[in-house]
Amino acid sequence: MKRLPVLLLTTACCFAACMKDGTWTKACQLSTGLHTAPGDAKIMYEITGTGSVFVNHAIYYDAGNPIKVDKPTLPFVLTLPVQAADTIGLQVEGRAMEGRLQIRHRFIMGTDTVTTTDACAG
Repeated sequence: MKRLPVLLLTTACCFAACMKDGTWTKACQLSTGLHTAPGDAKIMYEITGTGSVFVNHAIYYDAGNPIKVDKPTLPFVLTLPVQAADTIGLQVEGRAMEGRLQIRHRFIMGTDTVTTTDACAG
């Protein structure tokens, strides 16, 4: 029973750390996954948010190489050429507080588009 007060205190601290002004903040780890471009095309990376959201950093792939952007301004939209066999993908770490953080990459090859998304709401 001596552990119960410690458990309650730990739980209370955890809840307090997740709240700001009585509002829940959700940590967001988003990813479109890593993919291999099937041919020469374009890739459009997008990070958008509604409500109160914040992005700590984003990692996108350019010519198969990871590029890290700290605290990108939203909306973040970037279109790049890709070659066959290049790695493509987008990963984002951020927070959502009474909002929605969404990422998307669009693989555009001629008139065909393949879209991959991920989102987090808090």
